[in-house]
Amino acid sequence: MQHSHDQNLIETSSLQAKLRALEQGSDKTSTNKLSEENKILQESLNLKVSETMRLNDKLKQSEKELSKSVSTIQASEAAKKSVESKISVYEDKIRKLEAAQKEVDSMTNKKIEEVNHELRKTEAKNTSLSSDLQKASGALNVTQEEVKTLKAKLQELEAHLTRADSGKETETRLHEVEQKRSDLEGNVKNLEKQLTVLSHKLVESETETNRLLQENRTLTDENKTISERLQTTPASNGDIHENGPSVSLADHENIVSGKEKEVKELAAGLETQKKTLLNIQGQLDAKVAEVANIREELNQQRQKNNDLRSKNWKAMEALELSEKSATEKVDKALKSARELSSTKVTEVEAYDKTIFQRLFPDVQVSDKLAHKEWVTMFEKQALKKTSDKADSAAKSSSLAEENKKLKKDIDDLKNNLNVLTAKGNKLIELEEQNKRIHKQLNDYEKQFVELNSQNEKLKQVEAENYQLKSSVTSKGGDNERYTQLETDNSRLKSDLENYHSIVAETENKLRQLEKSIDAEEKKWQEKLKQAQSHPKEQGDSGLPQRIKELELLVAQQDSQVQEYRRVLSLTEDRLREFESKIESQEKTWQEKLETAQSKLTQTKTPVSSSSQEIQVSQGSQEDLSDLGFAYHCVEKSLTTIVDEMQTKVAELEDELREAHEMIIVITKEKETVITQLTETQIQVSSGDTKSLEKELVEIRTILESERKKNKDLSLNVVKLNGIIKTGQDALSQEQNVVKKLQESLDSKSVNSGATELEEVDQLRSKLSEKQKHLEREISTNKQLSERLAQLGVLEPRK
Repeated sequence: MQHSHDQNLIETSSLQAKLRALEQGSDKTSTNKLSEENKILQESLNLKVSETMRLNDKLKQSEKELSKSVSTIQASEAAKKSVESKISVYEDKIRKLEAAQKEVDSMTNKKIEEVNHELRKTEAKNTSLSSDLQKASGALNVTQEEVKTLKAKLQELEAHLTRADSGKETETRLHEVEQKRSDLEGNVKNLEKQLTVLSHKLVESETETNRLLQENRTLTDENKTISERLQTTPASNGDIHENGPSVSLADHENIVSGKEKEVKELAAGLETQKKTLLNIQGQLDAKVAEVANIREELNQQRQKNNDLRSKNWKAMEALELSEKSATEKVDKALKSARELSSTKVTEVEAYDKTIFQRLFPDVQVSDKLAHKEWVTMFEKQALKKTSDKADSAAKSSSLAEENKKLKKDIDDLKNNLNVLTAKGNKLIELEEQNKRIHKQLNDYEKQFVELNSQNEKLKQVEAENYQLKSSVTSKGGDNERYTQLETDNSRLKSDLENYHSIVAETENKLRQLEKSIDAEEKKWQEKLKQAQSHPKEQGDSGLPQRIKELELLVAQQDSQVQEYRRVLSLTEDRLREFESKIESQEKTWQEKLETAQSKLTQTKTPVSSSSQEIQVSQGSQEDLSDLGFAYHCVEKSLTTIVDEMQTKVAELEDELREAHEMIIVITKEKETVITQLTETQIQVSSGDTKSLEKELVEIRTILESERKKNKDLSLNVVKLNGIIKTGQDALSQEQNVVKKLQESLDSKSVNSGATELEEVDQLRSKLSEKQKHLEREISTNKQLSERLAQLGVLEPRK
């Protein structure tokens, strides 16, 4: 409209300009025409002005309507915003209410769980109290039975006491009985106090259950109020978003209804638990009534006992015993109840500790602290560990890359270590074989001791044969037996010599092994010295050469190990052959001994008859007694010598065991040296020269200590060889003594024409010489043992 109005104004201005131009030109016709045109144009102008006015009015009306519509739209938008803000506020409220409902539900669940836990605790307490009451009732029943027995005894004593007179002693005893009864009354009062304490505990448990029920009711009321609020909230929201929150409220109502059902179920459970508590309380009341009845009965019995104060001392002793048993039983019941409570507390504390340590296994707290202090310390350390883990997470990412690099290096090193461990296993197998050989040597030493015992038996048999020869010279069958025994003795001696030769061979092999070990140690020392003297000059170029040299040394050790295995297998075969020979010889010797004993029993009868004839012919028993005395002296001296030799053999065995233990220690140290050498190889490959120098110094010190130990072992071996030689010399001397005795007996059997008295004198003189000889041997053996003790080989005898 404004555009058309502007166009009209432009046209009028142009026409007025034309009119002015025409007026100046003074043309009347044109002016008339122009005037007419002007009139027409003015009319059209007026029409257009009217139209513009009318349009302006319409415009104003439309603007008014527009302003009204804009205001209405703004009002509607403001209303919409207010409604949306209200909706968001209500949605927030609904969310808060839902969160509060969830929190209330969780709180109710926790409280219900706590209520259940407390109810369980109360049930456990009630069960413990019921068990205590049962124990107390049992103790009271026992006391009732004892009181009944005492009643019977007292009734019996009444009959006796009606006949007897009461005196001052009965009165004093009755006073003592009254004192003891007062003590029993004190014990009963203590029991009553304990029962009151238990009843108080039950009352407290009931109050706790009532409190928990009230809390449950308050929670249900809060749930109802929350549900009512949730029902009232959608009404204030208006008609906007009617479909959205109605569904959530329905779900919320369903959840609340479910929770209410759960609360009702829990309330029903609490009511059932109340019923159980009431039943337990009824049982307790019944037991209290029983206790009251028992008290009344005790009072009645006290009255009866007061009536029977003037009665005998035997009843007093019975009452003392019953009182002691009752007090002991009550004390036991109390101790058991206390122990049960303490054990339950300790179990709960231990369970808490195990749960905390499962949650945080890295946290460690001393068990000496109290439970509360332990829990506080555990919480502090757990918080520290969680903060440290957060810090270590950043460090772990940086360390992961380093670990990858290190893993590659470790894989390379593991391959080298596997080769060296295989060689170390071979050395361990050799050491096990060496242990087996030492065990076999110990077995052979035991067999050697058994052979010595068999030699002693043979010596006894020979002595009996000598007696038989001296008594019965005319019989030839005894000479044949004697020759058989001599042949057997020679066989035994040859076996002993074979055994000594085998022992010497094993010792030589052990020496060779020690020498080889020393040579290997020297080689290792030389290699280490070379490596230490030229570590900086060679640098990285000399590392592969060293590794090759070490590999060559390992190959040489493998060859030596194979040789040692071959030598050990040969020695094992020889030892097995020797074992089989010894077993066969033992069997033959046992059979021969059995036959010799049977023959000796057969020959004892004619010897006894011949001895009787000799006694008749001589007319005196002095010579025979002297001979018996001399024989006993010889036996005693032989037993002492044998005992000394056995002690020496035992000492030698102990020293051999010590040497074996030293060898084990050396092998362990050798293993440590091998491990250190492997570590040095790894470090040489990695290029750490400073750490290698330090380890080389440590290896030098270890090698020097091993040298000293090897020297000590060699000295001990030399000393052991000297001791074995002395033992062998002593055995050879004893064998010479036996041979001389045999020769003397043979000469006596040949010179049978001499008189018996001369033979007796000769035997006396020879026995005295033998005794002197044996004393000299004992003195020499003592001197040897003292020298060995001075040298430190043997311990001095106490």
